[in-house]
Amino acid sequence: MRIPEDLIGKEQELEQIELFDTTEPFVDIAQACPSVMVRLYQSKNILREDNRAVVRLGIGILLNATAKNLPSDITLVVRDAWRAPRTQAGIHENQAEQIERLGLAQNREEARKQADRFAVPADDTYPPPHTTGGAIDVTLAYAKTGRLLPMRKAFKRCVPTEWQDQKYRDYQNLPAYILRNRRILRKTMEAVGFASIPNEWWHFSYGEFWWAARTNKKRTLYLSVHKPYVMAINLQ
Repeated sequence: MRIPEDLIGKEQELEQIELFDTTEPFVDIAQACPSVMVRLYQSKNILREDNRAVVRLGIGILLNATAKNLPSDITLVVRDAWRAPRTQAGIHENQAEQIERLGLAQNREEARKQADRFAVPADDTYPPPHTTGGAIDVTLAYAKTGRLLPMRKAFKRCVPTEWQDQKYRDYQNLPAYILRNRRILRKTMEAVGFASIPNEWWHFSYGEFWWAARTNKKRTLYLSVHKPYVMAINLQ
């Protein structure tokens, strides 16, 4: 079982969280949240069963609230949303492949263990956040041009360890403008109810197991869904 770094030592509390699903329907972000930009990750190992960015209804409502609270010249961008288990497995393998390629692990098996810090294995004990429809990967863009705001140093300007370290939410060895952009994103997302995680500045969740653990909730709102029912609705 994978335990996130910030929750190690709280295993007894985790066991007390009730696994519950409200059966809340999903929405297509592009339709339900027209002021939010959608740019899903694309990679050879990511086999998507649905090319739409879909999330639980409650997440769609929170995304609209986030977009409304951002500065007028900035737009929220969704990079990933619900994932089928097969897609989740591909994301995990991508992370392992990158870690091995950067020379941070001696072989793929060791790299897969390290990848657990950045992607939950599809067969983990607790529902991987993205498979529940209660987790999203997001960033920011300029509203007029759609150009993404810088949130990390370019790969060519980093040594391998720094490339990995700057994934962490609280990593500080970054230019002031990047730290400012990260603060804007985190502050706005958390203000409407999303929980952030320490090892990925871009990942936020609501209603899933690790959200419950981090916000001291007694039960989850969402569990894994293999084939979501998507409701056609504009939430604005």
